[in-house]
Amino acid sequence: MTEKFIDEEFLSFLQENKGIVSVGFTKENGFPEATPLFVVEAGDDYLCFIVRSKIVERMKNSKGLAISIFDWNASKFLGYQLKANFVIYPSQSDYAKEIISKFDQRRMTPSFLNTFANEMNEKLIIPQKRDYVVKADIELKYSVEPKPESAKPIMRKI
Repeated sequence: MTEKFIDEEFLSFLQENKGIVSVGFTKENGFPEATPLFVVEAGDDYLCFIVRSKIVERMKNSKGLAISIFDWNASKFLGYQLKANFVIYPSQSDYAKEIISKFDQRRMTPSFLNTFANEMNEKLIIPQKRDYVVKADIELKYSVEPKPESAKPIMRKI
């Protein structure tokens, strides 16, 4: 069986975090920024987010994304950081329409995301004006557990 960037443990962390991850990028002026985003689609090697134009304006010049997730219930510090390339799809594109439709109809993958989208105030996790879909194509996966190996990728796209 082929290893997946988005494996069962990552999905477990995603479920514990109600579908929210921290997404970091570098703004045009060189300063880093991190923002919480709700995952609307998770594949074996990608994550998708619906974002408003304000976020896209700040992230569009970044060379990549750093996506962090943590297990806040563990007795020790556990989590992952993913390094990803990304594509920004305007809401009128076929791909964005498909992802937005899955969100609107609560047909997201994995299905537990549908429950969280229903539980939370939609204004807090998904902008009312759905300007863009950002697809993060994962290239590297790191453990954030405090140990010497944490500085090295535990998985790399071939």
